[in-house]
Amino acid sequence: MLKQQSNTTKPIVIVRDVSVVTSGGVTLVPSIFLSIHSEKIGLVGANGVGKSTLLRIIAGVVFPSSGSVDRFGTVAYLPQSGFGDEISVQTLIQNRVNPKDEGLMRSFLGRFGLGSINMLQAVSTFSGGEQMKIFLSVLLSRGPDLLILDEPTNNLDRSGRGFLYSFVQGYKKGILVVSHDRELLQNVDHIIELQPTGITEYGGNYDFYVEQKAVQQQALDRSISSARQELTRNVHTQRSILEKRQQMKNKSRARSYDTGMSKQMRGHRQRKAEESTGKLKDVHGDRVESSKTRVEELLLSVQKKNVIKLDLEHTHVPRGKMMIEMVDVDFTYSSDTKNIISDMNLSVYGPEKIAVEGNNGSGKTTLVRLITGEITPTSGLISVGANRVSYLDQHTQIIDPNLSLVQNFEKLHKGFSRSRIREYLGRFLFTESDVFKKGSELSGGERIKAALALILGGVNQPHVLMLDEPTNNLDIDSIEQLESALQNYKGCLLVISHDAAFLESIGIERRIQLSS
Repeated sequence: MLKQQSNTTKPIVIVRDVSVVTSGGVTLVPSIFLSIHSEKIGLVGANGVGKSTLLRIIAGVVFPSSGSVDRFGTVAYLPQSGFGDEISVQTLIQNRVNPKDEGLMRSFLGRFGLGSINMLQAVSTFSGGEQMKIFLSVLLSRGPDLLILDEPTNNLDRSGRGFLYSFVQGYKKGILVVSHDRELLQNVDHIIELQPTGITEYGGNYDFYVEQKAVQQQALDRSISSARQELTRNVHTQRSILEKRQQMKNKSRARSYDTGMSKQMRGHRQRKAEESTGKLKDVHGDRVESSKTRVEELLLSVQKKNVIKLDLEHTHVPRGKMMIEMVDVDFTYSSDTKNIISDMNLSVYGPEKIAVEGNNGSGKTTLVRLITGEITPTSGLISVGANRVSYLDQHTQIIDPNLSLVQNFEKLHKGFSRSRIREYLGRFLFTESDVFKKGSELSGGERIKAALALILGGVNQPHVLMLDEPTNNLDIDSIEQLESALQNYKGCLLVISHDAAFLESIGIERRIQLSS
């Protein structure tokens, strides 16, 4: 384990041998020892490894199966979801904010862009991102010694994220954050990686963590290469010695007949030779088995490669071809009195990669639904210069939850054999058993990969692909897998995302900014 840098301040929280095991014996959180000081810690790990559960234990929301948590300061916890109180914002402030801190809480609301909200409006009627900002403002007004945040940038627009980054940079007390937002993780003091076997600490921000993981992988690759070479040598030595022993045995038998040795003596010598050969087999067999075990143990340490390699040549479109044209487009929902989209003019040509940006409520998803034809404009014209247009929505509705992944593919794309489907899904890093999971059983990262596999599969790959917040709720491994798949796409790409690192990785060329 890489040890964190020494910290002379008093700990805020000490986690002592904490673990969580279900009644069925499944380990949700392995044995954890951790000391948290006035520092900024990023907690990373694969989906389902127990990150959120560990946060809830540290915050005192749930109790571990074993071990204990000692708290020596105030701890505030912001969960991923579950903000939707039916009470008004004003009532929330009265119930949860000390009167002397109300001004501070309102100032945080203002810095999050919510300074002019209706205080009598129910919290549950705000968007998910707005609810998160309201509850975070409540927590920040208390000035906690340790602030625990679970995926705080989910549903935050770009301006909200910018404020959160600045806040984390300037916060003088402790922060423990679970996040897939690599830009946010650049602002922490060190990274803790949670794995099924325990935690490993890295004394630096996310870039340092990536560098150290690369160094570890290189060392592991060298160890695997060395172990395989040793296995080859031991197998060769075993075979060579046994062959020589057999040759000597044959020569000895021939000489015994030539010299007229008695049958009893020949039998005695043969038994001795067989015993000697058996011992040699045992010795070198043990060495070979030991080498095999070493290789297998090292291979188990290898993490899955986060690379999806696809042939998407059929998504190619000519650079000068008109793909999307919007002229003086307005759109108003029937239940509303004001335009969500006003006087929109947009021209997209060829294989452009475009980010659609704007604050929460600015109409980003509405714009994409207009382009797909799911809804029609109140006024204006929309032309799409491609027959094949696909939309990956936030809820991955393309997936039938009651069908397996293979069955979902068969439902959408006819004429493919089971073996060909499984081979194709394997390119999206789905294992032999994964392809038979029902849609309802897929994790967040698996759902995004599965939806993309369904969209890009078959013979009619889309020339226009639109994605709505595809990285929300994904772990970093899943985001990197999504990035590698989209890097192969050669058509027109429109992406709604506030994840700057993701947009840079997939090669965004132009940005469309929508105003509320």
